[in-house]
Amino acid sequence: METEIKKVYVGKNGHDVYVHAAKEGYPLPLEPSLKVYSHSPTGFAWGYLGSGAAQLALALLLDATDGDEEAASQYHQLYKEEVIANIPGDAPFVLNDSVILAWLEQKGCKQLSIVICRSGKPPIDSPPGTSTDVCAKCQTEICIAPSTKRFIASGARVRLMCNDCGNKQMNENPFEFRGFLSDAIPEVVERLRQMHFRETHSN
Repeated sequence: METEIKKVYVGKNGHDVYVHAAKEGYPLPLEPSLKVYSHSPTGFAWGYLGSGAAQLALALLLDATDGDEEAASQYHQLYKEEVIANIPGDAPFVLNDSVILAWLEQKGCKQLSIVICRSGKPPIDSPPGTSTDVCAKCQTEICIAPSTKRFIASGARVRLMCNDCGNKQMNENPFEFRGFLSDAIPEVVERLRQMHFRETHSN
């Protein structure tokens, strides 16, 4: 499925990569990808199967998926082999996020959805089958709606976002987050954004 192009990546001089998004342009950040895996602290490269190409593949996947570390980590070596290594090292290149996301989908990545969870005590009129948990960062009680559970049960992966502190690393499995359960929660207020990643959930 094709998606709207939001970012265009332009590589030149064998190591310089720029991101063109909306009406601004800036160098593709190196540091975020180094925090996931440090292949080449000195920078990017393409046209071969070495460390610089691996770092570029990781950085592109990470940026195109808006920071989905699971997808970038899982697929960057394959992206390096199939795409980055096949770009002539002395030639410029142009890629975009839509093409990258389509490649990930073709390889089996599943959509990652982030939902904002309302904080505080659940109201009395909350729907049945709901539960609460505690944000690992700010310790605020957060609420998980039945609709979120159904979404997970459909095969999707969901990461919860605390409405108070914005922490998105709250859980890998909302049903086993920290074991705090109750019978009632309010509705999840919105689906925030979507990314792609490979399903790694294990029961």
